[in-house]
This record gives sequence, C-alpha cells and structure tokens, in this order.
Amino acid sequence: MIATHTRFAPLAGLRQALVDAERPSVNHDARPAHVRGISCVVLHATADGGNEDGAEAWLSEPTARVSAHLLIRRDGTVVRLVSDTRRAWHAGPSEWSGMPRVNDFSLGWELANRNDGSEPFSNAQYATVARLTAHYVEQGVPLDAFVSHASVALPRGRKSDPAGFDWIRHRAEVMQQLAVTQGLRPALATPPTVQPGDNDMLESLRPLISRFAGALIGAAAGMLTTKLGIPIDAPSQASLTTAVVVAAYGIAHKLMDRKLNPADSALCPDTVRASSTP
Repeated sequence: MIATHTRFAPLAGLRQALVDAERPSVNHDARPAHVRGISCVVLHATADGGNEDGAEAWLSEPTARVSAHLLIRRDGTVVRLVSDTRRAWHAGPSEWSGMPRVNDFSLGWELANRNDGSEPFSNAQYATVARLTAHYVEQGVPLDAFVSHASVALPRGRKSDPAGFDWIRHRAEVMQQLAVTQGLRPALATPPTVQPGDNDMLESLRPLISRFAGALIGAAAGMLTTKLGIPIDAPSQASLTTAVVVAAYGIAHKLMDRKLNPADSALCPDTVRASSTP
C-alpha cells in the first residue's frame, strides 16, 4: 500500500495565491481522478544563467514539455504559468514520503536563480515565498511539506535545486507571516537599537549576549537533530528570534498527530495505484 497523508489542501475550494502576472503554459494536464488535494509543494531553481525571461519563455514552450505553477522572479514578482487545479510537469521521476509521481499531488514553484550555489536568492524572493507558503499552509498543506526538487527527484542525486536556499530562514519567515495573518500578534517592526552611550552597561554586554545567542542557536539545532529527529544545521549567523521560532516549530511538528488515516487521505486508497504519468 502506498503511503498517504491526512494533511493536505483540498482541491475543491482551493484558493489560488494572488500573482502579479500570468503567462499560460500548455505544458500541463489533468490530475488523476483519485487525487483529492495538494499534499506538498516543490521548490525549484530555474538554472537560468541570469536570464529569467528566457526561463519563463522555456516553461511556456510546447516543445520543452516542462512547466511549473508559479515562477518567482528575482524582484519577488510572481508569474502564474499553470492553474493549481492542473498537473504541471515540474518534478519528473520522483517520490515524496513514500508516494511516487509527485506531480500528481503537488504544486511546483520555480525561483529565478542560476542554481550554482553562489548566487543568493534575493530578500524579495524569500519574502514572496514566505507569503505564498503561508497562504497554502492556512489551507492545509503542512509546513514540512514544502520541499526541494533535489529531495524528491529520482534517482537520488539527479537534481540539486534550489541550491543554497535557506530553509531555516524560510520557515522562520513563514511562521512570522502566519502569526500576522492569523492575528496572533502584530507584524514585527524594526527592533529599537541602543545608541553608543545610551546605556554603557548594555553596550559592554553586547559581545556576551551575542555569544550566548550563538550557543543557544547551536544547542537548539543539536536538540532538534538528536532528540526530536529534525535534521537541521545551526546557521553560522542568525538571530535569537529565528532560533526560538525554529525550535518552536520543531517541537510543535513532533507533537502533532501524524498517524495516517486512509479515509481522509489526499489520495483515495482504492485507486492510488492507478495513477498516470508524468
């Protein structure tokens, strides 16, 4: 029996994210009839050599036979290529959480980037992806179901994208976005800074506070990895807020009831083996 997941965003009534532009691609087809919802979202990088216009054109080219639901350009603007209700051709041979043919039950988002591990993803892209992610998390897609193309592509090692994407930063920004949209607290303003001379004692403690925060981040990462089974690396530089947010996410994630209930699955168990390709 192929593994299935109880947490997903139902296709019936799914609210598509707002976008800045549309460029319809012909490279898509109908999702299999047994697929009831979106179980995961796959993040890609265009590997465009700096030519994101060319990448956008390629994703719409009939002979390419590849596409994605969304393209997030370097300036953070979003272009829709395929409707969420349709199956975009983005993951290729793939498997996620025991389920093959990831295109069937996923969304694919392309981030404009060289994918060489050297070009950083822009702040605008991180902000946009956090907003988009929060939109679909609120509809039922689990936060840990936003994954890289590299992690689902078969055979393993076939893909590397999105190389260099900071997943810890992403999850922290998504959780802040969710806190704002769900009314748990106001958006964070720029934290106040202490000017030199305003508080000599606090100024003298800055190096100690910085070292303590770094140690706490490392300890939190180690705890999540060894005690809770959440494989993350401590960032070399991160804020105390980020460390706390990531730790809170990990603890909440592990406390959730992850038992599978085929009756509530995004894939109907009686027809799960009848999926088509690609």
